Amino acid sequence: MDITQIQAMVDRLEDSEEYTGDAAIPPVAEAVAQLLREIMQEQAPNEYQTLVENAQPLGDLISFDRPFVSLYWNTQDKPRFLLRVWVDQEDSVESWLWLELTWETMEAYLTHKIGLDECYRRSPLILEQAFVLNAVGDLPLQKRDLTDLPHSWIPVKHAFLDTDDDFTEILEKLRVTD
Repeated sequence: MDITQIQAMVDRLEDSEEYTGDAAIPPVAEAVAQLLREIMQEQAPNEYQTLVENAQPLGDLISFDRPFVSLYWNTQDKPRFLLRVWVDQEDSVESWLWLELTWETMEAYLTHKIGLDECYRRSPLILEQAFVLNAVGDLPLQKRDLTDLPHSWIPVKHAFLDTDDDFTEILEKLRVTD
Protein backbone atom coordinates (compact mmCIF):
# COMPACT_ATOMS: atom_id res chain seq x y z
CA MET A 1 0.00 0.00 0.00
CA ASP A 2 1.50 3.35 -0.99
CA ILE A 3 0.97 6.79 0.51
CA THR A 4 -1.60 7.79 -2.13
CA GLN A 5 -3.77 4.80 -1.25
CA ILE A 6 -3.46 5.52 2.46
CA GLN A 7 -4.41 9.19 1.92
CA ALA A 8 -7.45 8.10 -0.11
CA MET A 9 -8.54 5.82 2.77
CA VAL A 10 -8.17 8.66 5.29
CA ASP A 11 -10.14 11.00 3.01
CA ARG A 12 -12.96 8.44 2.63
CA LEU A 13 -13.09 7.91 6.37
CA GLU A 14 -13.16 11.64 7.09
CA ASP A 15 -15.87 12.21 4.46
CA SER A 16 -18.07 9.37 5.65
CA GLU A 17 -21.38 10.11 7.38
CA GLU A 18 -20.24 8.38 10.53
CA TYR A 19 -17.19 10.60 10.73
CA THR A 20 -18.77 13.94 9.81
CA GLY A 21 -22.30 13.40 11.12
CA ASP A 22 -23.78 14.86 14.25
CA ALA A 23 -23.25 11.63 16.12
CA ALA A 24 -19.97 11.02 17.90
CA ILE A 25 -17.25 9.60 15.68
CA PRO A 26 -17.23 5.84 16.06
CA PRO A 27 -14.13 4.90 18.03
CA VAL A 28 -13.08 2.31 15.44
CA ALA A 29 -13.25 4.82 12.56
CA GLU A 30 -11.28 7.38 14.55
CA ALA A 31 -8.67 4.79 15.56
CA VAL A 32 -8.28 3.60 11.95
CA ALA A 33 -8.00 7.18 10.67
CA GLN A 34 -5.36 7.97 13.30
CA LEU A 35 -3.40 4.81 12.50
CA LEU A 36 -3.46 5.66 8.79
CA ARG A 37 -2.25 9.21 9.53
CA GLU A 38 0.64 7.79 11.55
CA ILE A 39 1.57 5.38 8.75
CA MET A 40 1.48 8.26 6.27
CA GLN A 41 3.71 10.35 8.54
CA GLU A 42 6.26 7.52 8.72
CA GLN A 43 6.23 6.92 4.97
CA ALA A 44 6.26 10.55 3.85
CA PRO A 45 9.71 12.09 3.95
CA ASN A 46 9.74 15.11 6.19
CA GLU A 47 10.95 17.88 3.90
CA TYR A 48 12.28 19.85 6.85
CA GLN A 49 14.23 17.00 8.44
CA THR A 50 17.21 17.54 6.12
CA LEU A 51 17.25 21.26 6.86
CA VAL A 52 17.51 20.62 10.60
CA GLU A 53 19.83 17.59 10.38
CA ASN A 54 22.34 19.55 8.29
CA ALA A 55 22.20 22.68 10.46
CA GLN A 56 25.57 23.50 12.00
CA PRO A 57 25.66 25.17 15.43
CA LEU A 58 27.15 28.66 15.51
CA GLY A 59 26.65 29.29 19.21
CA ASP A 60 24.33 29.36 22.18
CA LEU A 61 22.80 32.79 22.60
CA ILE A 62 20.85 32.24 25.82
CA SER A 63 21.64 29.45 28.24
CA PHE A 64 21.16 28.54 31.86
CA ASP A 65 22.24 25.01 32.77
CA ARG A 66 21.53 24.24 29.09
CA PRO A 67 20.93 26.19 25.87
CA PHE A 68 17.55 27.90 25.48
CA VAL A 69 18.24 29.84 22.28
CA SER A 70 20.93 28.73 19.84
CA LEU A 71 21.94 29.93 16.39
CA TYR A 72 22.49 27.46 13.55
CA TRP A 73 23.03 27.67 9.85
CA ASN A 74 22.60 25.33 6.94
CA THR A 75 24.54 25.98 3.74
CA GLN A 76 22.91 23.35 1.55
CA ASP A 77 21.25 24.86 -1.53
CA LYS A 78 21.37 28.39 -0.09
CA PRO A 79 22.60 29.69 3.27
CA ARG A 80 19.79 29.54 5.84
CA PHE A 81 20.00 30.80 9.39
CA LEU A 82 17.99 29.07 12.09
CA LEU A 83 17.27 29.88 15.72
CA ARG A 84 16.52 26.88 17.91
CA VAL A 85 14.36 27.95 20.85
CA TRP A 86 13.32 25.77 23.79
CA VAL A 87 9.63 26.41 24.44
CA ASP A 88 8.10 23.74 26.67
CA GLN A 89 8.41 20.54 28.63
CA GLU A 90 5.28 18.66 29.62
CA ASP A 91 5.36 15.26 31.19
CA SER A 92 7.77 13.35 28.98
CA VAL A 93 7.76 15.61 25.90
CA GLU A 94 10.19 18.47 25.37
CA SER A 95 9.38 20.97 22.60
CA TRP A 96 11.66 23.23 20.57
CA LEU A 97 10.98 25.65 17.74
CA TRP A 98 13.24 26.22 14.75
CA LEU A 99 12.86 29.71 13.27
CA GLU A 100 14.32 30.44 9.87
CA LEU A 101 15.84 33.93 9.74
CA THR A 102 17.08 36.13 6.96
CA TRP A 103 20.58 37.58 7.24
CA GLU A 104 19.07 40.98 8.09
CA THR A 105 16.83 39.62 10.85
CA MET A 106 19.60 37.51 12.35
CA GLU A 107 22.02 40.45 12.31
CA ALA A 108 19.42 42.78 13.87
CA TYR A 109 18.77 40.24 16.65
CA LEU A 110 22.46 39.70 17.39
CA THR A 111 23.12 43.44 17.48
CA HIS A 112 20.22 44.06 19.89
CA LYS A 113 18.10 46.02 17.38
CA ILE A 114 15.14 43.63 17.59
CA GLY A 115 13.92 41.19 20.19
CA LEU A 116 13.17 37.48 19.98
CA ASP A 117 9.46 38.27 19.60
CA GLU A 118 10.24 40.14 16.37
CA CYS A 119 12.28 37.17 15.10
CA TYR A 120 9.15 35.03 15.51
CA ARG A 121 7.08 37.54 13.51
CA ARG A 122 9.64 37.87 10.72
CA SER A 123 10.36 34.15 10.40
CA PRO A 124 9.16 32.74 7.06
CA LEU A 125 9.34 29.21 8.49
CA ILE A 126 8.60 27.95 12.00
CA LEU A 127 9.10 24.26 12.77
CA GLU A 128 8.19 22.42 15.94
CA GLN A 129 10.47 19.63 17.09
CA ALA A 130 9.29 17.45 19.94
CA PHE A 131 11.42 14.94 21.79
CA VAL A 132 9.86 12.14 23.77
CA LEU A 133 12.14 11.74 26.76
CA ASN A 134 13.53 8.25 27.28
CA ALA A 135 12.16 7.10 23.91
CA VAL A 136 13.84 5.48 20.95
CA GLY A 137 12.58 7.99 18.37
CA ASP A 138 11.42 11.57 18.29
CA LEU A 139 8.26 12.99 16.79
CA PRO A 140 8.57 14.30 13.23
CA LEU A 141 9.13 17.99 12.60
CA GLN A 142 5.95 19.94 11.99
CA LYS A 143 5.52 23.27 10.26
CA ARG A 144 3.69 25.68 12.52
CA ASP A 145 2.03 29.04 12.06
CA LEU A 146 2.73 31.82 14.54
CA THR A 147 -0.99 32.31 15.14
CA ASP A 148 -1.41 28.64 16.15
CA LEU A 149 1.38 28.50 18.72
CA PRO A 150 0.44 28.30 22.40
CA HIS A 151 0.62 31.75 23.97
CA SER A 152 3.22 30.55 26.48
CA TRP A 153 5.60 29.66 23.62
CA ILE A 154 5.76 33.23 22.31
CA PRO A 155 8.33 35.46 24.00
CA VAL A 156 7.33 38.67 25.70
CA LYS A 157 7.50 41.83 23.64
CA HIS A 158 11.03 43.20 23.24
CA ALA A 159 12.77 40.09 24.60
CA PHE A 160 16.30 41.20 23.79
CA LEU A 161 19.54 39.35 24.24
CA ASP A 162 21.66 40.42 27.20
CA THR A 163 23.40 43.63 26.16
CA ASP A 164 26.59 42.39 27.82
CA ASP A 165 26.77 39.60 25.25
CA ASP A 166 28.79 40.44 22.17
CA PHE A 167 28.14 38.36 19.08
CA THR A 168 30.55 40.27 16.84
CA GLU A 169 32.73 37.17 16.43
CA ILE A 170 29.81 35.14 15.03
CA LEU A 171 28.81 37.98 12.69
CA GLU A 172 32.38 38.43 11.43
CA LYS A 173 32.74 34.70 10.81
CA LEU A 174 29.54 34.70 8.77
CA ARG A 175 30.51 37.79 6.79
CA VAL A 176 33.76 36.08 5.76
CA THR A 177 31.95 32.95 4.57
CA ASP A 178 29.12 34.85 2.85
